[in-house]
Amino acid sequence: MSGTPRLGLIGRETAETLLEQACAGHSGAVARLARSVVRTLHGRQVGIPPAMAVELATLLALPGRELPRESPWYDVVARIDRELRVALPGRSQVSTHGHRAAVLLAAHPGYSLFRLALPLLRRCTAGLGHTLLFCDEPLPDTDGAQRLRDYQHALASHVKREIEDPATSGFWRDCAWNLARLDREAVSGKRPVLHLPYQDPIATTLSHRLTPLPLPEVKREPKSSMSRPGARLRATQARREGGINGIYVTRRAEEMGQVLFSEFLQHEMLRADRLLNTGYLVHRREPKRRRMRHMFLATVVPAVAGTRVHLDFIKTCWLEAVARMVHQLVLNGLGRSEVRFIEGDRFGRCRQRHLGMNENESSRWADAPDFAAFRRQLLTGGGWGSFLFDSHQPFAAVPAPELGRAMGNPTGFSNWLARLWLSQRDQGAAFDAGARSIGPPGPGVSPAEHSSTDRPRNGRSLSGAASSGRHGGPPTGPPTGPSRLDLSLYAAAHVLVFLPLSWREHPDISWQAALARALGFAGHPRRRLSICWVPDRLDEPTGWIYQARGEGLVLGARKEGFDPRGLAGQLVGAWLHQWRTEVARG
Repeated sequence: MSGTPRLGLIGRETAETLLEQACAGHSGAVARLARSVVRTLHGRQVGIPPAMAVELATLLALPGRELPRESPWYDVVARIDRELRVALPGRSQVSTHGHRAAVLLAAHPGYSLFRLALPLLRRCTAGLGHTLLFCDEPLPDTDGAQRLRDYQHALASHVKREIEDPATSGFWRDCAWNLARLDREAVSGKRPVLHLPYQDPIATTLSHRLTPLPLPEVKREPKSSMSRPGARLRATQARREGGINGIYVTRRAEEMGQVLFSEFLQHEMLRADRLLNTGYLVHRREPKRRRMRHMFLATVVPAVAGTRVHLDFIKTCWLEAVARMVHQLVLNGLGRSEVRFIEGDRFGRCRQRHLGMNENESSRWADAPDFAAFRRQLLTGGGWGSFLFDSHQPFAAVPAPELGRAMGNPTGFSNWLARLWLSQRDQGAAFDAGARSIGPPGPGVSPAEHSSTDRPRNGRSLSGAASSGRHGGPPTGPPTGPSRLDLSLYAAAHVLVFLPLSWREHPDISWQAALARALGFAGHPRRRLSICWVPDRLDEPTGWIYQARGEGLVLGARKEGFDPRGLAGQLVGAWLHQWRTEVARG
């Protein structure tokens, strides 16, 4: 593909004549939409011929009408439909050619125009080396119609070549996945997203092509000690639901509801004496048992951890590790687990996504131990790929905005992490009530707004929800909604934090102790913290350092040649080994 294309102009009279000819025989809605498409793309210096604009308008306005086979948009719909068969298996197998893809493109015209047609035609015109634009001024133009026909033929041929070019496979896959995501949000009644999804091309390429080596094996293992019943509630709680276990004497007023019926048969003077002095007989009821949840796994990735390439590489490796870990938990009957991913920016704000399952949901996956299908569902059905790699996702303010100015130094980060952790909300309904798990409401979003706008569709088991403000804007104000996160309900909890390697030798900070205090993990044997130290360069010869205890484990060190798959395999393997060890120990 070459650089900026040469611009050619067609005068106003010739352009209007050609538009009238192209729109002749079409409905008024298609004609108006075609004119809008021409104005929009030509205003962005992407010349779309009127005939192609009319075909695109027909596709967006009348998705049930089949396009002629010689149209480039026919091939575009076919390619999107092929990708949808992978993203949504079993849901795009229809008799009509590309019917589901055409419906999705028409249902989301903004995305179809600005995220599909515009970049596709811009790439094609750059490849051609020239483009033809309509001018608002009259120009002496005797061969404008012929030039436009030649340009249209060359552009259509180039579009068809781009569709089959292996180098553009990531673009088509992203378009299909984003369309599926927008369709899922619309059907599930989620709040409208005011920004159009934009997938970071580097990140999506990594997510599709970076295969960590060697790949760890996922297998069934005996249930660990995490599957034990939960601890009893405190005996001082007034609510008794564990059954009757004897009789005892008490004078506590809150026990009046459990008094024996025989106490009312006593003489009134004796009853008064028992109430005031000696005490009365009540049933002994044990507290209700509360089942513990299994694994809580959170990851915090601040912007200071590295550049955009660092963050994309980290997200790709993390997604692979989490997919394998969740699959392992599901196969071994430990589905009452939760995963959170929290990303911070350089202004102290954050965005996060939550994945929680209950046993009813995870049991469906235990009977289908196909990791490829499981990972695809996590990426597409759960929307994790869109969340992690969408560079337009909004960030929410942590309830301490003044700390954002100090994010660039170690002390400021510790304070920010403490405030961030205090703002985390519990998602107990997904586990204890057997309800469908939904993501935590962001700061400033009320529980009513959250429950009404983030409700998922069709009981998908591997979904999550991103924490953001109402209608996608950055929220403000103190956190509201569910109670604070209570890690005592989990048999094991682990938080993975990414930090720059240059901070590791800070003279005044012991990082393991400082972060443990910030998270409230100090002195808790079932709450563990690990740090992944990220070097300044992705291909740093000295490697990365993963520190779960002690001095840390050096990963990816080498004398020559950078092997991204080998580094990814070591990172994924080290994280999985630590997580599985904690699962086994409970």
